[in-house]
Amino acid sequence: MRQPRVKIAVVSGQNRLLIGSDSAMQIAGVQNDSPVLSSGSIEIEIDKAEPAPLEEWLWCGKYFRKEEAANHCVKLASKGIESRLWEVGLNPVKGEWSHREYRLLVRLHDEAADKRELLHNIEEVFPEIVPVEIQLPTERPSFIINLKDSSGRETRIEKAFSLNADSPLQILEAPVGEGFHWQHFENLEFEDSIWVDMGIDGKLCCGVEIDIEDYLTSVNSSEMPADSPQEFLKAQVVAARSWLLANWGSHHPGEPYTICGGDHCQCYYGPSRIRESSKAAVNNTRGELLMYDGTVCDARYAKTCGGMTEPAANVWSFSEEPYLGHIRDLPGEKAVDFSDENKFREFQQRNEPVDSCCAPGYAELKGRLAELAELYRWDESLSNGELSAIILNKTGIDPGRILNLIPGIRGQSGRLIELYIIGENAELSLSPELEIRRVLSQTHLPSSAFWIERTDSDGFIFHGLGWGHGVGLCQMGAVSLAARGMGHKSILAHYFPNTSIQKIY
Repeated sequence: MRQPRVKIAVVSGQNRLLIGSDSAMQIAGVQNDSPVLSSGSIEIEIDKAEPAPLEEWLWCGKYFRKEEAANHCVKLASKGIESRLWEVGLNPVKGEWSHREYRLLVRLHDEAADKRELLHNIEEVFPEIVPVEIQLPTERPSFIINLKDSSGRETRIEKAFSLNADSPLQILEAPVGEGFHWQHFENLEFEDSIWVDMGIDGKLCCGVEIDIEDYLTSVNSSEMPADSPQEFLKAQVVAARSWLLANWGSHHPGEPYTICGGDHCQCYYGPSRIRESSKAAVNNTRGELLMYDGTVCDARYAKTCGGMTEPAANVWSFSEEPYLGHIRDLPGEKAVDFSDENKFREFQQRNEPVDSCCAPGYAELKGRLAELAELYRWDESLSNGELSAIILNKTGIDPGRILNLIPGIRGQSGRLIELYIIGENAELSLSPELEIRRVLSQTHLPSSAFWIERTDSDGFIFHGLGWGHGVGLCQMGAVSLAARGMGHKSILAHYFPNTSIQKIY
């Protein structure tokens, strides 16, 4: 069975790109007599562009059998409701790649009255479903791009193209970690040609198209340090390979690429991140997928769970996978429900290596891994004025002086799923966990698993645990288990119960 090739957007959402090479660059995919551009750097800017027109849809369900999804389409049609199936993911079936799942979408009308009636009719077919609003493009954006090479020569292009060169190509000044506290710029080098296109937002994007095993070799040491234990790197790459295939085409619908190279999908920074250890981990698990009931697993992972993993259904809609539930990070120990406020606070204030695999001191770690282990517990402080200004900047709503922050629903790992902001000027309700993390920080809070202390100076201290959404594989817990001798298959079996590993190609 042949491995798929994946198209990655290394950079997206830009008005300007800068691509360089030590040798002359050839434009491909435009016309037979495409010009040769000089070595050095090429500046790529938008001359004219319009975002793609978007349609509003309601996501109403996820099905692994097309026949079941189609039957629901028939029921909706009997009520005069327009629906369609969105085919997502890749799944190995009898030596061929098939769609993993079918998402049922319903066309959303613009008028408020029509929307109320539509939701009522949908509820009659799906009585327990809360639809999710999504936007899908109706066509590709039109655009004109201007290229200028280091000699001053200019070229205008009105379609997607690729750049080739005899020497490696670089995306210069590429943003890395956008929106997070580690955001910075790097020159990222690639041995393959670089494609350039227009995203549905009317902004420039560029990247590479490569075999997924080559992609995973970089991901494995971009997501975590390459000097991590080999058995952890093997577990990480099986999870990353499975996640990629399970979510193929779902994260960026309508875009000219499959996935992005940032934290929204999986971190990919090109060959410069590849180390011999990550090569070995990929080679030794080549084609291995995590499977459940004949379907490739949506193998989520986060940096550190803080002690308990969070059920996926509390973080993302329609993600009730049986292997993405609530487990204790520590093998053999019973999970504790931290949706109770007092239990959560008591556990958060503990920092003992006997509590969790991801706790500092559970395993002997050095260097960057030891630093990452300290994310097990964290504190962040903000004055009342600072927090009010951040909320205004992130939401466009001025709450005034913050009177109270009230925890709403907590998930079983202690992560807040709902939080209420009470201000002198306005009140806000935040959900889900990522929105809570985004709105309460200049960048993002490490996680939404925190409790709130009021200071004598009318400020706030967030006392938290973990980094990330906490679903699935806890990377730091898995690192520590590997450091203490656990193999990658046992690690994956712990974090993804009742799954199996199958070699597909």
